Amino acid sequence: MEFLRCRPAHLLFPYGITRSEIRNMISGPGARPLPSMAGVYDNLLGHPNYSGDQDLQKRLTVLLPGLEEATQANRAFVLRSAKAVARMGVTQFLDLGSGLATDQSIPDVVSRVEPHARVVCVDNDPLVVAHGRAMLAGEHVAIIDADIRMVNDVLDHAELARIGFQADRPTAVIAAAVAHFLRDDDEPADLLREYLDAFPSGYLIFTHACGDDVPADHLEMAVAAYRERIGPIYPRTEAEITAFLNGLNVLEPGLVEASHWRPDDSPLEIVGAKFMAAVAGFGNQDSLTRHQEAVRR
Repeated sequence: MEFLRCRPAHLLFPYGITRSEIRNMISGPGARPLPSMAGVYDNLLGHPNYSGDQDLQKRLTVLLPGLEEATQANRAFVLRSAKAVARMGVTQFLDLGSGLATDQSIPDVVSRVEPHARVVCVDNDPLVVAHGRAMLAGEHVAIIDADIRMVNDVLDHAELARIGFQADRPTAVIAAAVAHFLRDDDEPADLLREYLDAFPSGYLIFTHACGDDVPADHLEMAVAAYRERIGPIYPRTEAEITAFLNGLNVLEPGLVEASHWRPDDSPLEIVGAKFMAAVAGFGNQDSLTRHQEAVRR
Protein backbone atom coordinates (compact mmCIF):
# COMPACT_ATOMS: atom_id res chain seq x y z
CA MET A 1 0.00 0.00 0.00
CA GLU A 2 1.29 3.44 -0.93
CA PHE A 3 0.65 4.96 2.48
CA LEU A 4 2.71 2.22 4.17
CA ARG A 5 5.83 3.48 2.44
CA CYS A 6 8.99 3.39 4.49
CA ARG A 7 9.20 5.97 7.27
CA PRO A 8 10.81 5.90 10.70
CA ALA A 9 8.66 3.75 12.97
CA HIS A 10 8.09 6.52 15.52
CA LEU A 11 6.65 8.75 12.77
CA LEU A 12 4.70 6.08 10.90
CA PHE A 13 2.90 4.67 13.95
CA PRO A 14 2.94 7.38 16.65
CA TYR A 15 -0.42 6.22 18.03
CA GLY A 16 0.60 2.55 18.35
CA ILE A 17 -1.26 1.39 15.25
CA THR A 18 0.48 -1.64 13.75
CA ARG A 19 0.88 -2.54 10.10
CA SER A 20 -1.33 -5.61 10.55
CA GLU A 21 -4.11 -3.51 12.09
CA ILE A 22 -4.02 -1.04 9.21
CA ARG A 23 -4.06 -3.87 6.67
CA ASN A 24 -6.96 -5.56 8.46
CA MET A 25 -8.96 -2.35 8.19
CA ILE A 26 -8.47 -2.51 4.44
CA SER A 27 -8.55 -6.17 3.50
CA GLY A 28 -9.24 -8.24 6.62
CA PRO A 29 -12.49 -9.62 8.05
CA GLY A 30 -13.53 -6.18 9.27
CA ALA A 31 -13.00 -4.48 5.94
CA ARG A 32 -15.75 -2.03 5.01
CA PRO A 33 -17.84 -3.48 2.13
CA LEU A 34 -19.66 -0.24 1.37
CA PRO A 35 -18.25 2.89 -0.27
CA SER A 36 -17.40 6.00 1.74
CA MET A 37 -17.09 9.71 0.95
CA ALA A 38 -13.34 9.62 1.43
CA GLY A 39 -12.89 6.36 -0.45
CA VAL A 40 -14.82 7.45 -3.54
CA TYR A 41 -12.98 10.79 -3.58
CA ASP A 42 -9.64 8.99 -3.31
CA ASN A 43 -10.61 6.70 -6.18
CA LEU A 44 -11.44 9.74 -8.31
CA LEU A 45 -7.92 10.99 -7.54
CA GLY A 46 -6.56 7.76 -9.02
CA HIS A 47 -5.92 5.79 -5.81
CA PRO A 48 -7.93 2.52 -5.98
CA ASN A 49 -9.49 1.50 -2.68
CA TYR A 50 -12.42 -0.78 -1.86
CA SER A 51 -14.42 -2.47 -4.60
CA GLY A 52 -17.50 -0.63 -3.32
CA ASP A 53 -15.76 2.72 -3.79
CA GLN A 54 -14.67 1.73 -7.30
CA ASP A 55 -18.18 0.57 -8.25
CA LEU A 56 -19.75 3.88 -7.25
CA GLN A 57 -16.93 5.84 -8.86
CA LYS A 58 -17.59 4.10 -12.19
CA ARG A 59 -21.31 4.79 -11.91
CA LEU A 60 -20.71 8.47 -11.20
CA THR A 61 -18.20 8.97 -14.00
CA VAL A 62 -20.65 7.50 -16.53
CA LEU A 63 -23.21 10.08 -15.46
CA LEU A 64 -20.66 12.88 -14.99
CA PRO A 65 -17.91 12.64 -17.62
CA GLY A 66 -14.91 14.68 -16.52
CA LEU A 67 -15.56 14.10 -12.82
CA GLU A 68 -12.14 12.52 -12.30
CA GLU A 69 -10.36 15.47 -13.93
CA ALA A 70 -12.48 17.91 -11.88
CA THR A 71 -11.64 16.08 -8.65
CA GLN A 72 -7.94 16.06 -9.46
CA ALA A 73 -8.10 19.78 -10.27
CA ASN A 74 -9.78 20.35 -6.93
CA ARG A 75 -7.04 18.53 -5.03
CA ALA A 76 -4.31 20.35 -6.95
CA PHE A 77 -5.95 23.67 -6.05
CA VAL A 78 -6.02 22.79 -2.35
CA LEU A 79 -2.30 21.98 -2.30
CA ARG A 80 -1.42 25.00 -4.45
CA SER A 81 -3.44 27.42 -2.36
CA ALA A 82 -2.17 26.01 0.95
CA LYS A 83 1.38 26.57 -0.26
CA ALA A 84 0.47 30.12 -1.33
CA VAL A 85 -1.05 30.90 2.07
CA ALA A 86 1.99 29.46 3.85
CA ARG A 87 4.17 31.75 1.74
CA MET A 88 2.05 34.66 2.99
CA GLY A 89 3.17 33.88 6.54
CA VAL A 90 0.35 31.72 7.90
CA THR A 91 1.68 28.89 10.05
CA GLN A 92 -1.54 27.23 11.28
CA PHE A 93 -3.87 25.15 9.11
CA LEU A 94 -7.23 23.66 10.13
CA ASP A 95 -8.34 21.11 7.51
CA LEU A 96 -12.06 20.31 7.87
CA GLY A 97 -13.14 16.98 6.40
CA SER A 98 -9.56 16.21 5.47
CA GLY A 99 -10.19 12.80 3.87
CA LEU A 100 -7.67 10.04 3.23
CA ALA A 101 -4.06 11.13 3.41
CA THR A 102 -2.11 10.67 0.18
CA ASP A 103 1.49 10.94 -0.92
CA GLN A 104 0.98 14.72 -1.15
CA SER A 105 -0.73 16.11 1.92
CA ILE A 106 -1.35 19.50 3.49
CA PRO A 107 1.30 18.87 6.21
CA ASP A 108 3.85 17.87 3.56
CA VAL A 109 3.19 20.91 1.37
CA VAL A 110 3.14 23.59 4.05
CA SER A 111 6.09 22.17 5.97
CA ARG A 112 8.26 22.70 2.91
CA VAL A 113 7.52 26.43 3.24
CA GLU A 114 7.40 26.61 7.05
CA PRO A 115 8.94 23.58 8.78
CA HIS A 116 7.20 24.39 12.07
CA ALA A 117 3.71 24.87 10.61
CA ARG A 118 0.92 23.35 12.71
CA VAL A 119 -1.76 21.34 10.92
CA VAL A 120 -4.99 19.93 12.36
CA CYS A 121 -6.88 17.43 10.17
CA VAL A 122 -10.52 16.77 11.13
CA ASP A 123 -12.64 13.84 9.94
CA ASN A 124 -15.22 11.50 11.43
CA ASP A 125 -14.51 8.45 9.27
CA PRO A 126 -12.70 5.96 11.57
CA LEU A 127 -10.55 4.59 8.76
CA VAL A 128 -9.56 8.08 7.62
CA VAL A 129 -8.54 8.89 11.19
CA ALA A 130 -6.53 5.67 11.63
CA HIS A 131 -4.92 6.12 8.23
CA GLY A 132 -4.05 9.77 8.97
CA ARG A 133 -2.59 8.96 12.36
CA ALA A 134 -0.44 6.26 10.81
CA MET A 135 0.76 8.43 7.96
CA LEU A 136 0.81 12.03 9.15
CA ALA A 137 0.46 12.58 12.89
CA GLY A 138 3.51 13.91 14.68
CA GLU A 139 4.91 16.77 16.69
CA HIS A 140 3.22 19.46 14.57
CA VAL A 141 0.31 17.49 13.07
CA ALA A 142 -2.89 16.38 14.80
CA ILE A 143 -5.57 14.06 13.41
CA ILE A 144 -8.91 14.61 15.14
CA ASP A 145 -11.89 12.24 15.08
CA ALA A 146 -14.79 14.71 15.13
CA ASP A 147 -17.87 15.88 13.26
CA ILE A 148 -17.08 19.29 11.77
CA ARG A 149 -20.59 20.45 12.68
CA MET A 150 -19.54 20.23 16.34
CA VAL A 151 -17.36 23.34 16.28
CA ASN A 152 -16.56 23.41 20.00
CA ASP A 153 -15.59 19.73 19.98
CA VAL A 154 -13.06 20.50 17.26
CA LEU A 155 -11.65 23.74 18.63
CA ASP A 156 -11.45 22.51 22.23
CA HIS A 157 -9.83 19.19 21.37
CA ALA A 158 -6.75 18.37 23.43
CA GLU A 159 -4.75 17.62 20.30
CA LEU A 160 -4.68 21.33 19.39
CA ALA A 161 -2.88 22.12 22.63
CA ARG A 162 -0.53 19.18 22.15
CA ILE A 163 0.85 20.55 18.88
CA GLY A 164 0.81 24.18 20.00
CA PHE A 165 -2.12 25.29 17.82
CA GLN A 166 -3.07 28.73 19.19
CA ALA A 167 -6.37 30.58 18.96
CA ASP A 168 -4.68 33.99 18.84
CA ARG A 169 -2.67 33.38 15.65
CA PRO A 170 -3.64 33.87 11.99
CA THR A 171 -4.97 30.57 10.68
CA ALA A 172 -5.92 29.00 7.36
CA VAL A 173 -9.26 27.22 7.53
CA ILE A 174 -9.54 24.64 4.74
CA ALA A 175 -13.08 23.65 3.77
CA ALA A 176 -12.44 21.82 0.52
CA ALA A 177 -15.13 19.61 -1.03
CA VAL A 178 -16.94 19.41 2.30
CA ALA A 179 -19.71 22.05 2.35
CA HIS A 180 -21.68 20.21 -0.35
CA PHE A 181 -22.26 17.42 2.17
CA LEU A 182 -24.09 19.84 4.47
CA ARG A 183 -27.80 20.45 4.12
CA ASP A 184 -29.19 23.96 3.92
CA ASP A 185 -30.72 23.19 7.34
CA ASP A 186 -27.17 22.80 8.68
CA GLU A 187 -26.58 26.45 7.69
CA PRO A 188 -23.17 25.61 6.22
CA ALA A 189 -22.12 29.22 5.58
CA ASP A 190 -22.80 30.12 9.21
CA LEU A 191 -20.97 26.99 10.33
CA LEU A 192 -17.86 28.07 8.41
CA ARG A 193 -18.09 31.55 9.95
CA GLU A 194 -17.98 29.99 13.42
CA TYR A 195 -14.58 28.56 12.55
CA LEU A 196 -13.37 31.82 11.02
CA ASP A 197 -14.57 33.81 14.04
CA ALA A 198 -12.46 31.61 16.32
CA PHE A 199 -9.26 33.24 15.00
CA PRO A 200 -8.18 36.89 14.75
CA SER A 201 -7.48 36.65 11.03
CA GLY A 202 -6.41 34.31 8.29
CA TYR A 203 -7.60 32.76 5.05
CA LEU A 204 -10.43 30.47 4.05
CA ILE A 205 -9.43 27.90 1.41
CA PHE A 206 -12.77 26.85 -0.03
CA THR A 207 -14.16 24.57 -2.73
CA HIS A 208 -17.65 23.33 -3.49
CA ALA A 209 -19.18 20.97 -6.07
CA CYS A 210 -21.11 22.84 -8.78
CA GLY A 211 -23.65 21.30 -11.13
CA ASP A 212 -24.38 24.29 -13.36
CA ASP A 213 -22.82 22.69 -16.45
CA VAL A 214 -24.30 19.22 -15.98
CA PRO A 215 -27.55 18.15 -17.69
CA ALA A 216 -30.28 18.22 -15.04
CA ASP A 217 -31.26 14.56 -15.48
CA HIS A 218 -27.63 13.38 -15.18
CA LEU A 219 -27.09 15.48 -12.08
CA GLU A 220 -30.28 14.13 -10.51
CA MET A 221 -29.25 10.52 -11.20
CA ALA A 222 -25.73 11.07 -9.88
CA VAL A 223 -27.02 12.65 -6.67
CA ALA A 224 -29.49 9.77 -6.27
CA ALA A 225 -26.72 7.17 -6.80
CA TYR A 226 -24.53 8.86 -4.21
CA ARG A 227 -27.40 9.12 -1.74
CA GLU A 228 -28.31 5.46 -2.23
CA ARG A 229 -24.78 4.15 -1.48
CA ILE A 230 -23.34 6.75 0.91
CA GLY A 231 -25.62 9.62 1.85
CA PRO A 232 -26.92 13.00 0.75
CA ILE A 233 -24.82 15.37 -1.36
CA TYR A 234 -25.87 18.86 -2.38
CA PRO A 235 -24.12 20.33 -5.43
CA ARG A 236 -25.01 24.01 -5.55
CA THR A 237 -25.14 26.65 -8.25
CA GLU A 238 -22.33 29.13 -8.68
CA ALA A 239 -24.60 31.87 -7.30
CA GLU A 240 -25.31 29.80 -4.18
CA ILE A 241 -21.61 29.03 -3.73
CA THR A 242 -20.69 32.70 -4.09
CA ALA A 243 -22.89 33.47 -1.09
CA PHE A 244 -20.53 31.45 1.15
CA LEU A 245 -17.91 34.17 0.58
CA ASN A 246 -20.08 37.19 1.39
CA GLY A 247 -18.22 39.68 3.58
CA LEU A 248 -14.81 38.09 3.02
CA ASN A 249 -11.84 39.54 1.14
CA VAL A 250 -11.72 37.19 -1.84
CA LEU A 251 -8.26 37.08 -3.38
CA GLU A 252 -7.70 37.27 -7.12
CA PRO A 253 -8.80 35.66 -9.38
CA GLY A 254 -11.97 35.32 -7.30
CA LEU A 255 -14.29 32.30 -7.27
CA VAL A 256 -13.30 30.19 -10.27
CA GLU A 257 -13.21 26.58 -11.44
CA ALA A 258 -10.43 25.01 -9.37
CA SER A 259 -7.82 24.62 -12.12
CA HIS A 260 -8.11 28.34 -12.94
CA TRP A 261 -6.95 29.53 -9.50
CA ARG A 262 -3.36 30.74 -10.03
CA PRO A 263 -2.37 27.66 -12.04
CA ASP A 264 1.25 26.57 -12.29
CA ASP A 265 0.56 25.56 -15.90
CA SER A 266 -2.26 26.21 -18.31
CA PRO A 267 -5.64 25.61 -16.62
CA LEU A 268 -7.56 22.49 -17.58
CA GLU A 269 -10.66 22.58 -19.71
CA ILE A 270 -13.07 21.05 -17.21
CA VAL A 271 -16.36 20.08 -18.87
CA GLY A 272 -19.49 19.22 -16.89
CA ALA A 273 -19.03 18.54 -13.18
CA LYS A 274 -16.66 21.00 -11.54
CA PHE A 275 -15.49 22.40 -8.24
CA MET A 276 -15.64 26.14 -7.68
CA ALA A 277 -12.68 27.38 -5.67
CA ALA A 278 -11.53 30.51 -3.87
CA VAL A 279 -9.18 31.80 -1.21
CA ALA A 280 -10.55 34.59 0.97
CA GLY A 281 -9.08 36.65 3.77
CA PHE A 282 -11.07 37.01 6.98
CA GLY A 283 -10.83 38.84 10.29
CA ASN A 284 -8.57 41.78 11.08
CA GLN A 285 -6.66 42.31 7.86
CA ASP A 286 -4.37 44.92 9.47
CA SER A 287 -3.36 42.33 12.05
CA LEU A 288 -2.77 39.80 9.29
CA THR A 289 -0.61 42.26 7.36
CA ARG A 290 1.49 43.01 10.45
CA HIS A 291 1.93 39.30 11.04
CA GLN A 292 3.06 38.79 7.46
CA GLU A 293 5.54 41.65 7.72
CA ALA A 294 6.93 40.21 10.96
CA VAL A 295 7.35 36.81 9.31
CA ARG A 296 9.23 38.36 6.39
CA ARG A 297 11.64 40.09 8.79
